[in-house]
Amino acid sequence: NELDPYTSYLEKEERSGLEMLTTGKYGGVGIQIGKREKELTVITPTENSPAKRAGIISGDKIIKIDTIFTKELSMDEAAKLIRGPKGTKVLLGIRRIGEDDIINFPLIREDIKVKDISYSGMLDGHTGYIRLTRFSRNSDKEMKIAIQDLLSKNMTGLVLDLRDNPGGLLNSAVNI
Repeated sequence: NELDPYTSYLEKEERSGLEMLTTGKYGGVGIQIGKREKELTVITPTENSPAKRAGIISGDKIIKIDTIFTKELSMDEAAKLIRGPKGTKVLLGIRRIGEDDIINFPLIREDIKVKDISYSGMLDGHTGYIRLTRFSRNSDKEMKIAIQDLLSKNMTGLVLDLRDNPGGLLNSAVNI
């Protein structure tokens, strides 16, 4: 509560969820969650995930997971309820700023592949563009590959798009 709104402290039991998200793949709906003002909040939906396709956005408050209210759940407990085998259903009850009622999102879980660079390409003959969606264990490796690819296409300038990037592992950010 004393730090900036982008800082999260992880308890030991929450580490398994972080490990899963930063190593490559999990079964779920494709959202990164956190506690904001002591409420379970969507930090960012993963590109092309069930959550993103259904319209869940950053800042949405998750009030219910199936029939369980989230007020007393830890992040790890909530993540375990949201994750599950591919093809199974989960119902998220969302409170959104500007909406009076809870919005229910019935979602089908998929295999979610964590990819840190959602797009890389040339904007014109000399300007490269990379959209980095998080800083995880693989970010610096993905960034190196993307930059090498763009340099082979005669890139002399780079736009690094960090919009909606919630942050992540400090070492990866420093390496980049």
